[in-house]
Amino acid sequence: MAESEDLKKTAKSAFADAGIEAMRLKLGFAKFIIGTVAVSVLTAVLNWQIQNKRLESEIIAKENEFVAQFITQAIDKDLEMRRDFAEYFTRVSPSKNARERWKSYRTWVADQLQIASKKELEIAQLREEKMKLNEEIASLTASEEKKIKTEQIEKVQTNLLIKQQQLASIRSDSNLLKRDFAAASELERQGFERLLEGDFNSARRAFEAAERAYPSFHQVHEIARLLKREQSQLSSPEVQRRVLTHIISEYSWKAPADLLAAIEQRLAN
Repeated sequence: MAESEDLKKTAKSAFADAGIEAMRLKLGFAKFIIGTVAVSVLTAVLNWQIQNKRLESEIIAKENEFVAQFITQAIDKDLEMRRDFAEYFTRVSPSKNARERWKSYRTWVADQLQIASKKELEIAQLREEKMKLNEEIASLTASEEKKIKTEQIEKVQTNLLIKQQQLASIRSDSNLLKRDFAAASELERQGFERLLEGDFNSARRAFEAAERAYPSFHQVHEIARLLKREQSQLSSPEVQRRVLTHIISEYSWKAPADLLAAIEQRLAN
């Protein structure tokens, strides 16, 4: 009987061990499945991010071509037409970035219109002043007084011509949308050099100047906007690192490769 009891205990122990081993196998298999799924999901996410990044770069390139095409067509328009043209494309451009560029240009044209209106008012006032002086000269008899009035008229006339030239320059000069590729390239490079040095204010000004030299040049508009938005916090090393990382990952399309590599090296240290 004692031997029978021992056999029963041994059998129970064997069954228990087998059950534990089965549970271990199931747990191991579950871990394997979960790990495989996790790796698959992670791989899918990474592939999606890479494909999405490529797609974003292609979209940016197409948008730049799109904006450049219509800016070229807008160059010969007068200021009112340019403002209306820009207003239209702030609504129909295919992406937020493109719309922001047109909004920036629309604001700039509106500023030029205000300057032009001020010049027109000054010209009208000078013409009125000149007319009054001519009337006064006609009523004068003393030659000395006529000489003084004539000198005043000459000064008014000179000032009038200057104002008219300034107005003509504002309203008709194609430099309103001058597309200076060489200047924009140099200014973009200066911007990245200042970023590398940690001079974020100078970098922002360089990128803004690059955008003025060549509207929609690469991604200088987006970089300048980011630096302006973070301006109040850029004294923080953490914010500086975050901003540089954002620029490298999101706004580096066609940027100077050597400077991008230098900034990446700085971030890695």
